[in-house]
Amino acid sequence: MRLSPLNKEDSIKITTVQNYIEDRFYSNKIQDFMKAETHPDHYEQIKDRCPIVEERDTCGVVTAGRTIGNTIANPVIQFSSWILVDEQEAKKTARHELAHVVQVLCDLEGGFHGRGFNKALKITAPRTFRADRRWRTNIKIEKARKLLHPKARIAC
Repeated sequence: MRLSPLNKEDSIKITTVQNYIEDRFYSNKIQDFMKAETHPDHYEQIKDRCPIVEERDTCGVVTAGRTIGNTIANPVIQFSSWILVDEQEAKKTARHELAHVVQVLCDLEGGFHGRGFNKALKITAPRTFRADRRWRTNIKIEKARKLLHPKARIAC
């Protein structure tokens, strides 16, 4: 059974998020970055690997989105339905997760949220990279999260 945190009319559509990610991924800035950071043969293999976007009821109590699977072969970004109730936070999560995809595609050094991720995040979100390191809660998000995670504490 699929739970809906709020009426679907109150949420950003997952197709809107997919289009947003595609626009970013195929932008000159990201494509130029990937070309500069990889061998020309490798770039040819990764340049069209735009991630597929999926909506899940939840990715976790405090997990707004996640990059799953073998991101080089089939990059997939999953979004918790409760983050989609706020368009600004959903797009912030999209930029964050896209940075993970770019980090893996370009085989950037560093840990999951380390040096390579920060480098990729500064490309996917040049003006907002500091804010895009994590999502921020608000009343709409908390209401939606509580429907799926009734025992969850308020996210800080």
